[in-house]
Amino acid sequence: MSELNEEGLIILLHKAKQGDNLAFEQVYQNLFLPVYRYIFKRVQNKTTAEDLTQTVFLKVYTSKTPFENKNTSPLAYFFTVARNLLIDQSKMSYPTLPLEEDMVPDAQNSQQKFQVSEDIHTAIERLEPPAPTMLKMKFFQGYSTDEIARHFNTSTNNVRQIQCRAFKKLRDLITYEY
Repeated sequence: MSELNEEGLIILLHKAKQGDNLAFEQVYQNLFLPVYRYIFKRVQNKTTAEDLTQTVFLKVYTSKTPFENKNTSPLAYFFTVARNLLIDQSKMSYPTLPLEEDMVPDAQNSQQKFQVSEDIHTAIERLEPPAPTMLKMKFFQGYSTDEIARHFNTSTNNVRQIQCRAFKKLRDLITYEY
């Protein structure tokens, strides 16, 4: 299928919002790749990017709000939905953890606490797979080491080694000036 111009996409998106499945299929074919690339650049995981891209299209398709093209291209509209989904996803992936005062030396305000939490989550994402997932499962989702080992079809000793290496790497990645 050839790439449509913005006006063509707007017409198709309006038809799709009225229930025209063929129109939505054409919108999907034209916008899937740019939306997927936008998401992949942020999550750096093919499977997650594919799932989130599908969710973006599902959200647009099932949304009760019609597309209003007031100075907004259909692609920008999809990017906005994708951005909001990524924000929601990060909130679900990283539940807010209560930080004790002694965990952050001289923590004077919530902004500093927020920055520390954000830095930790960013550092975890920079680790090589499967370490980020294992750490999230263990410390944010409450899975036991045995459960994680079964999930990854590996031994508990291997999970512990991966987590130990991840902690050493996190120490190098996270630096604070106090």
